[in-house]
Amino acid sequence: MKRTINFNKFILFLSVTMIITVFLFQSLNYFRYIQSKDLSTIAEFNSSKLNDIMYYTKNSKEVDLDQIIETTDNDFSYEKNQIQTLNENTWIKLKLSRSDDDENIIFLDYPFINIDSAYVSVDGKWVKLKDSQNFIYSYIKLPDGFDANQYIYMKLENLNTNLNFNLRLDTENCFYLSQNQKLIFRLLNIGVIFFLSIINLILYVIVKEKKYILHFLFLFSLVNTLFQISGIPKIALGFNDISLAYIWVFITSMTATYFSYHYFEIRKVTPKLSRWYQFLLISIVLCLSLILIFKLLAFTTVVLLFVVLICGLGGSVSISTYLYYKQLSRLYVIGLLLFIISAGIFTLSIFGVWDWRDFLPDVLFLASSIEASLFTVGIMSLIKSDKMKVKSLEIEASTDRLTKLFNRCYFEKVVIPKIVETEQKKGKISILMVDIDHFKHVNDTFGHNIGDVLLVELAQVISNSVRQQDKVIRWGGEEFLVVLFDADLNTAIVIAEKVRKIIETHEFENVKKITVSIGVAEKNTNENIECWIKNADDALYKAKRDGRNRVVVSFLNLSPIKIEWSNVFESRNPQINSEHRELILLMNRLIEEYFMSNNEKEFIILYDQILEHTVSHFSNEEKILSRIEYPDLGNHKHIHESIVNEAIEAKNLLITRGKHMSEIIEFLIGKVIMGHMISEDISYYKYL
Repeated sequence: MKRTINFNKFILFLSVTMIITVFLFQSLNYFRYIQSKDLSTIAEFNSSKLNDIMYYTKNSKEVDLDQIIETTDNDFSYEKNQIQTLNENTWIKLKLSRSDDDENIIFLDYPFINIDSAYVSVDGKWVKLKDSQNFIYSYIKLPDGFDANQYIYMKLENLNTNLNFNLRLDTENCFYLSQNQKLIFRLLNIGVIFFLSIINLILYVIVKEKKYILHFLFLFSLVNTLFQISGIPKIALGFNDISLAYIWVFITSMTATYFSYHYFEIRKVTPKLSRWYQFLLISIVLCLSLILIFKLLAFTTVVLLFVVLICGLGGSVSISTYLYYKQLSRLYVIGLLLFIISAGIFTLSIFGVWDWRDFLPDVLFLASSIEASLFTVGIMSLIKSDKMKVKSLEIEASTDRLTKLFNRCYFEKVVIPKIVETEQKKGKISILMVDIDHFKHVNDTFGHNIGDVLLVELAQVISNSVRQQDKVIRWGGEEFLVVLFDADLNTAIVIAEKVRKIIETHEFENVKKITVSIGVAEKNTNENIECWIKNADDALYKAKRDGRNRVVVSFLNLSPIKIEWSNVFESRNPQINSEHRELILLMNRLIEEYFMSNNEKEFIILYDQILEHTVSHFSNEEKILSRIEYPDLGNHKHIHESIVNEAIEAKNLLITRGKHMSEIIEFLIGKVIMGHMISEDISYYKYL
């Protein structure tokens, strides 16, 4: 999404980036200064640059030591660009301007130019010296007693007039220690970048986004480029292949260009630069092809200049993309700018635009590691942020804005798959359909705002009344669906009655007292979700029709059920427990008769037994409550009388075909077993 550029932010961003860059370079210089001190634990690095180097301007191919000694100074020049013919070997000569006997190492601070051989005068004789190839830089060790007044003659390999390098003089210990430090430092950075390239590859495999595989290709080619310019091949293989190094530089430039073209979305962000990037890519590919096919190293200068141009374009594009579009990680932009600046300075220093410093490759190594690290960290942060945003959006889309409960979307996407999984594991699932009684009256009396407050509070009450694994969903309006996992019909009935009772006794804000009707349905294995919910909804409708403030169970599509004795039924009086158990036993016989034979005559006989036992139990229970002086005995007797009257009326309706046997079962379970034993009887248990 495009946004207006903030000039102050632009200046601040550039300032911070430049401060970090300057700090990086100054830190390295400070490190060099510290190394120059006499500290036993840190390698000294106080080498001196050798000036007044004279280059043989003619063809050195057939010239030996005797001939070069006889050559006059007219055939030498202090400028490399005066050399007429470049070939594998070029003669140079120099005299040491310092006479410190401890400084006996002469080395080239550029890894691709090697000292093929060197000659010094010792006691009037010319002694040949060879590079031992044990370190990153090519070097010779001056023998004791050499004649400092005589020229030192060297034959250099792979000398290119376009390349900038220095001959330096150092002590043996300092040179060895500094070389080991460089080797370890460069190996560590190469290892870090290689590791991060693998991380980018893994990110691509996981996320399947093109930018990760492109950055992996860039980092992988960068690893090979840094390996070639590190000087490590000289130690491992005995030589540095500058052609191979150029090839990897071109490949890295190409992958970097293509990555930035894709990652910065050049066509969208800066369409005018799109053709420039395409031109750069085509030019790099053509030059690389010419080098590979015809071995034309002259094109390397052109392509390396393209590298500088790419660095400049990359810096400007990254800044503009970050400032105009919310697409990039701030960490990565900083890391990228550090890499671009160091790569540009490194390239320009090679060609002599800036003075060559032997620590410049190390800056490039460090900046490359920082770029790779910050990109990976930044991208992983963005992935995490994106996941959090997606999760937040999913939660928002799956949550009812008013009650903060889950909604139907959540039910379809999350709950239904969990229901299927539970069924596959042979688990039992039930649902409660809960609806507020006379909610229209609440809205008409108190207003819709108070009605909304009531819905929010009721949602909290229901959530606190069920188990942790259960899911409470706002189904619509004043209806709530509660999905009970690992709950058969008995458990569901107990939970439903508990919810109904808690709501009935709860004092709500503004409205004070309300009641709910609840429909209960256990899911049959062969039953689809829609039919299951409809059964619960039908049971809820029946609860409304039968007077509200009650739990009604749906027995449709269920196999024979059995009410199990629960700890909820347990009181501290043996007689009451015994009579409750007998009531449940008779109830199970009635249910079995309904499902097995469906004989109405036998059903009525069993129903009469239940009615007779219920009347007897109520009488005995009232006597016990009278003895313990139960304070709510009067109301309890009234409830007993109401239940008996409803039971007698239900029997008459059954005989006259006004009720079905299934409705009688629903009445007994909902009104007598669950409605009375759980809701009413449990209130006097504490007095026993």
